[in-house]
Amino acid sequence: MLSIPVFHCPINTDDTTLIGNFLRKEGFLQQNSSSTFIKSNFDHKIQVDLSQSLQSPFIICCCSAIPKTLPQLLSILHPKSSRPSNLILSVQPTDSIEWNPLISRIAASNIVLNIVNNENDFCQRLCDIIHQLAKQNLRKEPTSINLSKHGTIAEIQVDY
Repeated sequence: MLSIPVFHCPINTDDTTLIGNFLRKEGFLQQNSSSTFIKSNFDHKIQVDLSQSLQSPFIICCCSAIPKTLPQLLSILHPKSSRPSNLILSVQPTDSIEWNPLISRIAASNIVLNIVNNENDFCQRLCDIIHQLAKQNLRKEPTSINLSKHGTIAEIQVDY
């Protein structure tokens, strides 16, 4: 039986409702009342888990009250993570951000910074990053299927 690979994408966010709405717009289905969303593609599935307290998330989304919530989101990160996290900031003209400490923290934590200034750009950037990470992280392991027909066996190799 052929199994479809699943890419698990943990996301820390200060607004799980907003990110959940973005994911629903992009065709992700929420699993019951949990903070898990799944999207099935032809050759793989993407599972997104929303939280505010994961130590090694793939993505960090800071949507509101950046001066207050961003330090909280960054404080729980594992400082020596070998895998970079993507930080998406939705910066509004009224936000007052101290850039020097933020840039220092980003450099020390292996974070890729993405700045957007409206909801459409935020949603688009989030979805682009999720799909890009899925492509990078899904293994390219061949899967073999044995088929038997009239005493002959054929082996089919499927590469993801």
